[in-house]
Amino acid sequence: MRLIIATLLLLGFMNCAIAQDGAKTNMPYPPEEKSETTEMVILGTNGKQHRFTIEIARTEAQKAKGLMNRTELGADQGMIFLFDPPVEVGMWMKNTLIPLDMVFVNDKNRIFRLREGKPMDLTILRSMGKTTAVIELPGGTVKKQNIRLGDRILTPVLKNQPSAGGSGGQGGGMSPSHN
Repeated sequence: MRLIIATLLLLGFMNCAIAQDGAKTNMPYPPEEKSETTEMVILGTNGKQHRFTIEIARTEAQKAKGLMNRTELGADQGMIFLFDPPVEVGMWMKNTLIPLDMVFVNDKNRIFRLREGKPMDLTILRSMGKTTAVIELPGGTVKKQNIRLGDRILTPVLKNQPSAGGSGGQGGGMSPSHN
């Protein structure tokens, strides 16, 4: 009986040591990375342009964290989640403290789905089709700026962007310095 108790205690101590060591190296959210940003324009089917500065979520860790725990987001700010190759995705608002509009983008860089995310809501907001990117904007932006299905996304981080020379220089191309 003493041998069994001693063995169980030893196994318990070993598990604690392994768990503590793993906690140092396998954190669910790695230490804060500096966010890369870029410029983005949503070109409406009506010709209206909406400009944003967006953070880029490329890595799985960046995508998992998203805009969690933020208490504010500027009216002209957002985050883009990149998917290459295009996939069907589900987004949620776990630990997200502010309302967000979610813009789902197809492989032609057109908006094909729009959803509203409520703070702390665990409902999965599905793309309902393959997406190359999901853009999160401050809640109410889509309605306020009349962003619609079919509008085009212009940003250097997406493939299939028109060339700057192909539009006569009026909003066709996108570069980080384009204001």
